[in-house]
Amino acid sequence: MAYTQNDFLKNLNASGLADKFSQWDMDTAMQHPDFGMSILSAKQDYNSAATPEQKLLANERANALRRHYGYYSGGSDGSQYISTGRLPGQIDSKLEEIGSFGSFDYGQAAPSYDNAYAREQQRLLDSIINRPEFSWSKETDPQWSSYKKSYLREGERATADALGQASAASGGRPSSYAVNAAAQAGDYYATKLNDVIPTLYQQAYDRYLKEFQMQQQALDAVNGQEQLDYNRYLTELGQYNADRDFAYNAYTNDYNRLLSQLGAFQGEEDRQYGRYSKTS
Repeated sequence: MAYTQNDFLKNLNASGLADKFSQWDMDTAMQHPDFGMSILSAKQDYNSAATPEQKLLANERANALRRHYGYYSGGSDGSQYISTGRLPGQIDSKLEEIGSFGSFDYGQAAPSYDNAYAREQQRLLDSIINRPEFSWSKETDPQWSSYKKSYLREGERATADALGQASAASGGRPSSYAVNAAAQAGDYYATKLNDVIPTLYQQAYDRYLKEFQMQQQALDAVNGQEQLDYNRYLTELGQYNADRDFAYNAYTNDYNRLLSQLGAFQGEEDRQYGRYSKTS
């Protein structure tokens, strides 16, 4: 049959053995009246035992009840508190888990950045910084040589034509008029040749500026691509750090949970022992 607290207290008072119950025995008996009735019977046998052997058997029976209901022992005479149940085993287990927990290791290397365009950037930058100042000479301009040959050829032909025409007009004899006409024709093409010099200079200067602009554009394009690569690296690094922080937080949470569990077990054991020690 199932006993109640009143059943246990009534029988305890009638037995006169209330002073033989430790606080832990009493608390366990109030929680489990069946335990209370059974251990009261064991204490009665212990109290009335005529031999040490009989006392030992009665005490062993009481300790078996304590281990079953409360995971503790009363020692050799029932007056002690010795935890024998889950708490010591759980504390040892948690201590072992904490001892073997190990240090944090994310297991992945952080992304690194290597500028694949560094050499090209330096080359273009050097070509811009060390670019020589503009200079031009008609003697080294290929177009000047072409213009010169063309105008000299046209000037010679114009001179000959003017001289021939003027001489024919004077009966085939050269005259000062013919000579002047031929000279004027030659001077005309010489002037046209000189007039092309500013144009050739400006064309050469425009080419100089265009080359400079193209070098700047090339450097800008390389810098832009390098910046894209670097931004991609920063994104990967940010994701790596976020993932690593997440893993580290999970690691610390697991470790702190073990510490909390250990603290809870130790606190409960201290509480249980404190309840016993107040009555010892």
